[in-house]
Amino acid sequence: MTLLNKGLKYNLNYKGKNWLSTLALEAETAISLLPSHEQEYLRYQVSQNLQKLYKQQNSKQKTTDFKTENKIVHQNTKKLTAAKAIVTKADKGNSMIIIPETDYNKVKTS
Repeated sequence: MTLLNKGLKYNLNYKGKNWLSTLALEAETAISLLPSHEQEYLRYQVSQNLQKLYKQQNSKQKTTDFKTENKIVHQNTKKLTAAKAIVTKADKGNSMIIIPETDYNKVKTS
């Protein structure tokens, strides 16, 4: 229920193994295109932000959360597929409903 309460627009937040290194290289590439008098200051700012991200990355809880949420999403997808049902936004309000595909198609075509 916790995952469903996050809403239809919720995105599982997974980053690959080397995402931080890639981010650092992309930042350096962008910085090297700037005027030389601005480069050192921006390198310092980027390094501070990268250090914060590195500390956050080392938190094992986020990895566990992603794995748990991913497992739940796959289980729900299998159940919806087996039941031939879909999740969609309700007509009114900020809620979602689970409806059989046949009923959804009838409402959609009429």
